[in-house]
Amino acid sequence: MKKNSLSAVVCLFVLLQTQEAFSQRIKIESANLCASSVASNIPVTTETISNLGALTLFIQFDTLSLKFNGLTNVHANLSGILANQLPGEGKIGIVWSASSTGANIPAGQLFSLSFIPKRTGITNLNFDGSNCELSDFSENILHPIYIGTMIEINELPEVEFDGLADNYCLNANPAPLSLFPSGGVLSGPGIVNTQFIAAIAGAGTHTITYTYTNNKGCSASSSKNVTVLALPQVSLSGLAPEYCPNASPVQMTGTPAGGIFTGDAVSGSIFSPNKTTVGPHAIYYIYTDNNGCKKSASFTTQVLPPPVVNFTGLSSEYCPNAANALLIGTPAGGVFTGDGVVGNTFGASRTTVGPHYIVYTYTNEKGCVGKKAYLTTVVPPPVVSFSGLAAEYCPNSPIAQLTGAPAGGVFSGDAVSGTTFDPSRTTVGDHYILYTYTDTKGCVGKKGQLTKVLPPPVVSFKGLAKDYCLNSAAVTLGGVPSGGVFSGDGISGNTFDPYNAWLGDHFVLYTYFDDKGCRGRKGMLTTVHEVPLVTVSPINIEIASGSSVLLTANGANQYTWSTADMSTIAINSANSILATPYSPLSTYTVTGTNSWNCSSIATATVKLIGAKTTTAKRSAGVVSEQLQLQTAPNPADHYIQLTVPFKLKNNATLQIIDMFGKQVLNKTLLPENSGTVLLNTTDLSSGIYYIQLITEEQSFNHKIEIIH
Repeated sequence: MKKNSLSAVVCLFVLLQTQEAFSQRIKIESANLCASSVASNIPVTTETISNLGALTLFIQFDTLSLKFNGLTNVHANLSGILANQLPGEGKIGIVWSASSTGANIPAGQLFSLSFIPKRTGITNLNFDGSNCELSDFSENILHPIYIGTMIEINELPEVEFDGLADNYCLNANPAPLSLFPSGGVLSGPGIVNTQFIAAIAGAGTHTITYTYTNNKGCSASSSKNVTVLALPQVSLSGLAPEYCPNASPVQMTGTPAGGIFTGDAVSGSIFSPNKTTVGPHAIYYIYTDNNGCKKSASFTTQVLPPPVVNFTGLSSEYCPNAANALLIGTPAGGVFTGDGVVGNTFGASRTTVGPHYIVYTYTNEKGCVGKKAYLTTVVPPPVVSFSGLAAEYCPNSPIAQLTGAPAGGVFSGDAVSGTTFDPSRTTVGDHYILYTYTDTKGCVGKKGQLTKVLPPPVVSFKGLAKDYCLNSAAVTLGGVPSGGVFSGDGISGNTFDPYNAWLGDHFVLYTYFDDKGCRGRKGMLTTVHEVPLVTVSPINIEIASGSSVLLTANGANQYTWSTADMSTIAINSANSILATPYSPLSTYTVTGTNSWNCSSIATATVKLIGAKTTTAKRSAGVVSEQLQLQTAPNPADHYIQLTVPFKLKNNATLQIIDMFGKQVLNKTLLPENSGTVLLNTTDLSSGIYYIQLITEEQSFNHKIEIIH
């Protein structure tokens, strides 16, 4: 009988699972299928297993030679074990799992695999127990199915995979897994190719299995459990959909607390719109739970553009004295700010020299603020000074000439006229003198100086009466303080002579200078009244001895008569007296007084005819004494009164001759004008003159002095 050999191969992989995830390999004892008459059982043994939770067994066999006949000799603790052959394939899957508690399996046989040899078309098999030959009932030798009695049990491949952690957050990055050996199949929730993606697996515990089949067709697998942790529920609040760039910082709130805010212009939990740009901004709140799982919440807010703002009316530079500038902002309704700004005006005079930013701020209906700033410069005024002004002046000080620099400015202040300061035109006290200069830009520079007009000394004087007669005697005046100077009509030194002052009102002034040169003045008004021009008629007469003559005076209000021969007449106040002289030549004097109580005299001579010689001689002597020209006052100023002591019979010539022999006055003196003659000397220069009276019989000379 021809014999052929054919081996039947059974590959076995066993996965034992316990509640403690215990796994081990089990050993399958070989068996000789040919030694059995119909079926052969392959025992599956193991070492001791405690608390076995589950068992999975995969068997692959040659379907042409063998037929799976089920399980036999199953251990009592594996009740409910199932074995199923995949249809059309030489694969058997055996599974078992504990119902509640794990099973304890002692060392030894778990169960046996039962296989039956098969041959298509053979209805009767006869096995030779020693050679495993098969024959039919006709004694024909059949081609043996098997030569040899051993089933070859190949070693299962060792399979494992790395890179899978025990836990993943739901949003963890894909985990690449390392497979050993490579080329197998990775399966389980979340497996994509050779990566584990927690988001695909979903929250919960998952089993990941790697199955590998070697080149002998034997398969093995490795499984691991992984837990995908659910993400925390995270929210972000506190942000508005939009903000103006000028909005205040915003406090954000993240839930659960303890996370981190990120995004543009975020610091801590504060979002500051003014620290980022216009446009959308995504703000994130990232929270990490106790498992290390992170989740974020986001909110996109919009930073709105500020309104477009501008303003006009501001120049690039101003003088400090420039008029206020009117500023016009666009859009209207904003607010101007900056140095020198009041309302919508900029006043250079309200700020300092130098650069200044003027800002127009406008807020639109959303509260967004737009600003526009322009730079303007207040240029320095010209540097101005002036000289010529002393620190103090007397009221009588000379006019001060002021000089400004730069030239061309204007002086102002009390008693200022043009470029002069006149202390006499202002009051005693402090006075501020200002020099103002305007340069080519219109900038005004000013320089002020303070000067003081000192008070004049207090001055007075005494000795001057209110009224004087023209022929009143000169009076001595006393000034206080002493040392000053009197001035005015009729003043000579410290005396006042009414005759020299002449008729009318006269202002007598006392002037005193103190140690600073300040002049004090005291003036008093006095009036020189005219003296009555008293005439008597007849002025010269001859009468018979023992007779009388009526003498009549005119020109005054009241009269007083007197004669040297007081025994012959009494004082008579009437304007006429009846003169009865006893002397050969008698002189009668009348004093006339006017309403101002001023007096003057006139004389008349009465000559007795037929008087004794001795009397005539005495009278001649008297006449001789009277034939002298008399003047008053002498010295004279404006007027001088000439008295001719005799009656002119005819016209006489009156001349005034200066010291050089030059005739300065020549007039005819009529008989009716003889007596007292008033001469005007105003036009005569001060000096010595001679009055000459020329009659038909003789000439008379009299020396006078004119002092103005």
